[in-house]
Amino acid sequence: MKDNEKIMYLLGVYLNNNPSIRFTQALFNLGITEFADGKNPELKEYLLRNNYNDSDSNVVGRIKRNG
Repeated sequence: MKDNEKIMYLLGVYLNNNPSIRFTQALFNLGITEFADGKNPELKEYLLRNNYNDSDSNVVGRIKRNG
């Protein structure tokens, strides 16, 4: 299975196991979307980290750590 397929699969499993979670909240909970300053997001006015260059394998790793 390709990493992008793993991301979709793991996200689907998470959402099925947590039906009350909103989609965008799942993205944060699994580490797909992150704040620029994860420890103090308010210091950067809750700016989101640019994850454009993140590899799919890095995203899969974050999902496995956080999910």
